[in-house]
Amino acid sequence: MRALTAALCASLSLAVPATAVAEDRRLTAADVTAIGTVIRTLFDAIRDGDRPTIAQQLPTRAEFTALYQPGTLPFIERHQRALERDTREMQRTLAGATFVSMDASFAAGRTLRLERCGRFGTRGSQCATGPIIEYRVGTTTRRLRIDRIVRLPGNVWKVYDVRL
Repeated sequence: MRALTAALCASLSLAVPATAVAEDRRLTAADVTAIGTVIRTLFDAIRDGDRPTIAQQLPTRAEFTALYQPGTLPFIERHQRALERDTREMQRTLAGATFVSMDASFAAGRTLRLERCGRFGTRGSQCATGPIIEYRVGTTTRRLRIDRIVRLPGNVWKVYDVRL
C-alpha cells in the first residue's frame, strides 16, 4: 500500500500544475448564515455523538470524489477515515460544552480566501481556512479552529477538515 501511495503521489505531482487557483470571495449574508449553521450543527452533533448529523455536515463520498483529482480514491478514503476519527475524538473535548460564537472575521462583507483543496484537489475545488469558534465548558470559555471548510457547487458549505 505504501508503494502504491508513493507511486500515485509521484504520478499526480507530475500531472498537476504546481500553481493553485485561488480567489478572494466577499462573504454574503447567505454565506455567513450557511457557514454558521454548518459549524453550529456540527459542534452540537459532535458533542452529542449524533453520527448521522455529523455526516451531513461533511462532504459525502461523491462530493469528495468531485473535489479530488481522478485516481486518488486511496486519499479520499484516508481523509474520510481521519474525519471519522477526529470527530469521535472531539466528542470528549466538547462533552458538556455550549457553543458561544463564531469568529467575527466570518461576517458579511469580509473576504475569504478560497483555494484548491490540497495537493490533489481539482482546480475547481474551493477550500478555505475555517473559523475560530468559542465554546464554554462550565465557567471556562475556550477557542477551537475548524481547520478547513469547503464551498461545493450550489453555494453549499461543508466542513472539509475538523482537525485542530
